[in-house]
Amino acid sequence: MASAQPAGEEKPSPANFADCCRLCNVNLRANGVGQLEGFQKIFDQPKPKKPGKKGEEPPTPKPPFHERLSAVGVVLVRREADGASERICKQCIRDLVKIENALPILTRFQKNDDRALVPTSTTTNASPTPTQLSAVPESHAVLQTTPEADGIEKEMVPTATQTPTKLSTIAESRAAPLPKTPETSGIEKRLREPTPTKTPRAVKKLCSTASERELKKPPTRTSTTQVMVTYQSRLERPDIITCEDSLQGIVENLARGRLKTAARLMMTCDSLSEELKSHMLHIINRECKNLTAANSDSILYKSTSHHLQQFSLQSLHSDLQKLAPFALSVLDTITENSTHHSTASAAVALRGRNSKLSAFAYFINCVLQAGGAKTAVYRRLSKMGLTTTQSNARLKQEEIAKSCGEGLFALKKAIEDHHANKSKANRPLPMTMSCPITDEDIEDLEVGFLDISLDEAAPHPMDDEAAPHPMDDEAAPHPMDDEAAPHPMDDGAAPHPMDDEAAPHPMDDGAAPHPMDDGAAPHPMDDEAAPHPMDDGAAPHPMDDGAAPHPMDDGAAPHPMDDGATSDPQPLQAPSPPPPKFTLGFDNLDFNVQTHHQSQTKKNYQIHWTNHIAVQDRVSADHLPDDQPIKPLPLYDISDSLPTPDTWAALRGDFVVLGCQYLTRYVTAFRPFASVVINHIPHQYSDIMSQPSTEFPLGLLFKNETQSGDLVDILQHMQKEYVPRTPDGELLPIFVGGDRLSEGCSRNMQWSFGEGECREDRLGGLIFFFLDWHAIRNLHGIHQKVFLKEASSRDHGTFYANLNKIQNSNAKKGPHSAYNAYKEAVHKDTAATFIAASLEHFGMDSPEDVPENLVPSHVREGTQEEKRRWLQDHVTQIVDKYVITTESGILRDLHDGVARESRPRPRERERHSCREPGCPKTFVYVRAWLKHERNVHGLDFGESSQQEESTAKPSPPARDHKKEHTEARLSFGLFLEDMQDAVREGDGERLMRLYKIALLYYYAYGHTQYAYSTLLLTVQLNALLTPEKAHRLTWNRFFNSKGGKGKNMPLDLHVEHDNNYIKSFLKGLGPNLTERSAARISKSLGCLKGMLHRTDEELGVACPSGYHHKGKFTQDIHSLVAVIREADLLTFTAGRSFNAFPAFDRNLFAGIKYDKMWDWIKDRLKLWNQKY
Repeated sequence: MASAQPAGEEKPSPANFADCCRLCNVNLRANGVGQLEGFQKIFDQPKPKKPGKKGEEPPTPKPPFHERLSAVGVVLVRREADGASERICKQCIRDLVKIENALPILTRFQKNDDRALVPTSTTTNASPTPTQLSAVPESHAVLQTTPEADGIEKEMVPTATQTPTKLSTIAESRAAPLPKTPETSGIEKRLREPTPTKTPRAVKKLCSTASERELKKPPTRTSTTQVMVTYQSRLERPDIITCEDSLQGIVENLARGRLKTAARLMMTCDSLSEELKSHMLHIINRECKNLTAANSDSILYKSTSHHLQQFSLQSLHSDLQKLAPFALSVLDTITENSTHHSTASAAVALRGRNSKLSAFAYFINCVLQAGGAKTAVYRRLSKMGLTTTQSNARLKQEEIAKSCGEGLFALKKAIEDHHANKSKANRPLPMTMSCPITDEDIEDLEVGFLDISLDEAAPHPMDDEAAPHPMDDEAAPHPMDDEAAPHPMDDGAAPHPMDDEAAPHPMDDGAAPHPMDDGAAPHPMDDEAAPHPMDDGAAPHPMDDGAAPHPMDDGAAPHPMDDGATSDPQPLQAPSPPPPKFTLGFDNLDFNVQTHHQSQTKKNYQIHWTNHIAVQDRVSADHLPDDQPIKPLPLYDISDSLPTPDTWAALRGDFVVLGCQYLTRYVTAFRPFASVVINHIPHQYSDIMSQPSTEFPLGLLFKNETQSGDLVDILQHMQKEYVPRTPDGELLPIFVGGDRLSEGCSRNMQWSFGEGECREDRLGGLIFFFLDWHAIRNLHGIHQKVFLKEASSRDHGTFYANLNKIQNSNAKKGPHSAYNAYKEAVHKDTAATFIAASLEHFGMDSPEDVPENLVPSHVREGTQEEKRRWLQDHVTQIVDKYVITTESGILRDLHDGVARESRPRPRERERHSCREPGCPKTFVYVRAWLKHERNVHGLDFGESSQQEESTAKPSPPARDHKKEHTEARLSFGLFLEDMQDAVREGDGERLMRLYKIALLYYYAYGHTQYAYSTLLLTVQLNALLTPEKAHRLTWNRFFNSKGGKGKNMPLDLHVEHDNNYIKSFLKGLGPNLTERSAARISKSLGCLKGMLHRTDEELGVACPSGYHHKGKFTQDIHSLVAVIREADLLTFTAGRSFNAFPAFDRNLFAGIKYDKMWDWIKDRLKLWNQKY
């Protein structure tokens, strides 16, 4: 039903009214031109929902929407003549459901209003006569309301719907009221008749609340109030005081215990209310003094950088409740119990009393700084008392900047302390006591032995000779090793100093084996009774489970650590877990400064600084050894850097998962399988990678990393400030990541310092590696080089023609200028090509086609696992047919060819001797051999210089270059999608596997620097690094800002985001941009972000997620599927090719020469063998 509108203002109808909602006229086509979405037919029977579990009855079908609308008072009929719409949008359906849910409540209200307890007469619609109206007393006239345009106006008119009998009954009952008793009151209430339902009621008057009630002067009293005061000293003569008129009501209500009435009357008395107000103000003043006292420990006093990071409105509210409850109650009343408003207003007001209570003002300063407020904003707000001046705000920002990196330095200190404790535990223990103990001292002891701590295994004080400890500096076996390996702290593999050739313990009478050896007796603290080294016989050690007496004891007193002792045994303290390690990331920050007034002396200039951060490792590798590299470089296997059959098998599984996702998202027939597909490919650290990362912003370094001298300063600063050290000063290397340019320049600079005297001079505390965002963007650049050609715009089905089809002009700029647009275009093209291949496989006509027999009945009714298996089996066939079968053959040939070249082989060729007797010459080439015999010796045996066998090459088989081009584009697109999905899931193992294939793309298309770094990465992971460091390098290269599966990003991309965030503040400085101001801002942003994040959580503010909303790709992908199907690009047709790609080869690595690639790898391995 349409609502009436004023003339001349009627809303124009769309071009096709039948495509709009019947009720709200909203256009149901996507963007006004797309397909119809989100509607239901008004006059058709809705489709019944599928039954739930087996055995349950199917749900009752709902009536058509026009019947449901008619039930709530909206009658709709078909109007085919004027083309009225027969559709209703989802929003109107939701509104209808709300009305239907509220209808029973309204019906109950109506029934309650119509119900009569004691009916005394009937009602009729007949109008009463004048006589009947006169029977109603004037004082009991009924209120009747008449509606007006702006409200309801009340009039006192007689009711015209009651019969004479009813009116007379009411009149009589009111004329002769019953006696006022509890029984008669109930009868009188039951005799009342409610107004008929059709009579409009007047608006009920509500009692005013306490806050709306006004204080009125009490009425003039006719009585006199006196107070009698009786004293104990003169009981017979009490004082009788007559109260003043203004106080009589107060005194009386106080005497009667009506405190609320008495309090109200007190406030009507001017003199008394002033005294009360003065006392209340005194209470508030006393509470404010308590709050502002120096010893109050109020949060408003705590304005240091550390306390500002912990500032909380809830903590401030708790302080107010504890120190100023009355003042807080006043503010709560003013703000209607709004905690945030009352707390903020109290903080502002208290700062007016004492300027040192400025924590809240500094907190507001931080909020303004994050919003980029100008100087004028600070000037105005500081005058209002809300903030400090801008100069004080900058001083506080500098104070906060000094705390930059405190979290990282604490983590570094924890790592150093852990290694110090570890080295202390492995350090040889002292062999003598710090002070001599005499026999008299021993006799004074309560027990007959010394209670020596387990941490200090000193020799027994009764020994005359100081026997060496088994963990002396010489080469004793490590007590925790299973094999007799030398201790890592030993200089050489000398025999144990306590062993006398035959390895008996020097203090034992017999040749008992050492208690720490594998083949020796158990440890003295073991359950078995190992002989004590000091005992003449094999008596158990006093710390053993057996309660043997100590040889020093007079009697058999148990050792206090024995199970049978009176005191509880002291358990050994478990070693504390090692603290997490961290990784540094850095990148250049380039900033253009535009001069407002240009001149010869003032010009535009560019700033090139360096931003760096640290990120705590989420995956620990402390369970792996960290003492030596995985293998020597001469033993390196080339298969560790090239794709192997395991790589192809894993790649096949990844492509199947991606294909299932494409089908369930963009093909209508497979959407029921959306709940069974794998949306997040699992790996061993999936849960850890779904946790948010911990970062430590470190600010700007005012050096240009592209300049050699500045880069040296940057690297030396990183090593000096952030690399942990052992107590002996040995460096504990950390990983430093950046883009490939930063990694390559830093590595070369480190090699240039390779002749340094010590490891610190050689920058040995830094291990460089490249990060993934720039590397994947470079792979998209290769995709552009291979497939994006403007000349192919007329070749239907090519990548450039597809961009024209979906009108994506941004992607034509390439990934280096518009990476997000190009990446999105590759996703659409890859999904459309895979869907087109799937339609060929299933025999479907379009992505919107839903064949009846597509999914077998046993699969539709089967379990989730059966559905997943059926879908994955079909997708696997598609992947094998169009991608893996050809791709695996190409990669296998390439791997075998390079491996064959890497194997040493004799380079001997068959030599032909001259057949002239006495001629000693031999020849390699047949042609030269025959020519020599013919020209020199005149010998001609009639042999041809050509080989006997036919050299005619067989004609190549007919090829379909269009199909090869499309399959190659699909294969490359799936590979790029897999790379990005591995990063999103934080799957370092899968990413390292894909880098083996990326190495081939880099090498084949001339990206030698990325090929170099990628090869070095594979060599580091499989040879150069220790297992512990290789594990860290594999997994700790991602960043997750807020947590969640599939929310990881490359670390270098996060640094780029951080650069943009800093630039937004630098732009606000304008001409005031200096290194000092930039350092102040960059080093305080970490604290600032933490404060704002904590405040947003407390206030319930939804902070920006940083997620770029993706548009709906379905329409574009369906359009591309239609183009690919129309061009028939996935069906073999011999002899065809694109004009822009006349002889396109399916093998994208065809340009790689096996021997040259092996020579390139071999030269790099020789170089790295010298450097590492």
